[in-house]
Amino acid sequence: MSSDSTSQISTDALEPRVYSREEHSISRRNIDSDALKILYRLVRSGYRAYLVGGGVRDLLLGIKPKDFDIGTDARPNQIRSLFRNSRVIGRRFRLVHIFFHGNKIIEVATFRALGEEIEPNSDEQDSSERIVRSENVYGNEQTDAFRRDLTINALFYDISTFSVIDYVGGVEDLRNGIVRVIGDPLVRFREDPVRLMRTVRHAARTAFTIEPATRESLILNRELITQSAPMRLYEEIRKDLHSGSSLKILRAFADNHLLEYFLPELLEYKGALLEDGHALAECLAKIDHKIKNEGAEISTTVILSVIALLSGQKDLTLADLGTRFNSHDELEDHLHQCFLALSVPKKERERIMMLLSAWQDLINMDLARVKTSALARKPYLRDLIDLLDVIAWTDEEHTLLKLARSSARAGQSDRSERRDRRGEERQRSARPRGRGRGPNNRMM
Repeated sequence: MSSDSTSQISTDALEPRVYSREEHSISRRNIDSDALKILYRLVRSGYRAYLVGGGVRDLLLGIKPKDFDIGTDARPNQIRSLFRNSRVIGRRFRLVHIFFHGNKIIEVATFRALGEEIEPNSDEQDSSERIVRSENVYGNEQTDAFRRDLTINALFYDISTFSVIDYVGGVEDLRNGIVRVIGDPLVRFREDPVRLMRTVRHAARTAFTIEPATRESLILNRELITQSAPMRLYEEIRKDLHSGSSLKILRAFADNHLLEYFLPELLEYKGALLEDGHALAECLAKIDHKIKNEGAEISTTVILSVIALLSGQKDLTLADLGTRFNSHDELEDHLHQCFLALSVPKKERERIMMLLSAWQDLINMDLARVKTSALARKPYLRDLIDLLDVIAWTDEEHTLLKLARSSARAGQSDRSERRDRRGEERQRSARPRGRGRGPNNRMM
């Protein structure tokens, strides 16, 4: 076992701090009803089961959790046998997804043991990342708490006693506004370099302070992020862009010298693109507001398109966008220079090019010639509406936005009518045919 392993964290005879119902603010009223059903069924079946991780953190902060993950001592097959609406997933570590109406998925994982380190290029890894994995080695609540990344993410809520269980001082860190890595920061960052991003992300979203030893190690060892699989970094950034706090997080990545490894173009002009008053910062703030306060679902294509359009020039304004590119070739050349350090998938790049090419054509076209019926059939219409809603500045762009919305409504009406007609046709074809009164069917 490596001396750098998480198993070096001592958990011997460590008793947790248990916060009774009177000592914390979590109420069952704020917990997803389906998550409660899962917890109660596991407990009634004789297992230990807790609400875990970010859900507990957010509830204690008075924030509505995005996810309600559950930890238990039940093994995956035992969980599967209790819930018919479930599926065991995962290769490195098996866990269970339980499915509910509305595409809701609640994740249930068996408590994990402290892991052993797998060296880079091991047969057990998909990439060259240096990361800790113990394949399906189960533990208890104590080991599960210590293998988590941050103290504020290692709290358990016990539905049986309505208490919060804390092995790592996470409640005090939450109350004091501190983000702290569990164990030796250098060891934990080496185990999984993505923890560098997660540490900064949580500090940015909550306006917390990174604990001094954690931040010192983060700055000194920031190059470890290059050992993570490029596609994994892209997925982490994609989460941040959809978090409703993208501007805060990108600024925090810049302040902690991480942004240079995946979006260095945002550091040009001494970071002016992310400062208040720049068009890009204003548009990202607008996107964050729509996601966080209006529940908007804005695609990755739109967000990356906004970043691409508004990067590469220091004093660019929204009013300048319509004349920034004189041709499709200029636009395409610019897009080829965007996201060079970020592994944006080829299909996503193609969607960005299609959307921005359509935007460029339409803003330079006589809109009186644009037919709503034709625009309604375009695959990029929804993204075009969201893009214009963020960047529209000129009268022509606002007119185009109205036209796009009108086309979307017309398209929805047409689809609804077609569905109704198909339904009527199916009903007619399903009606039983009466027996005729022909010569062979006369009553005797």
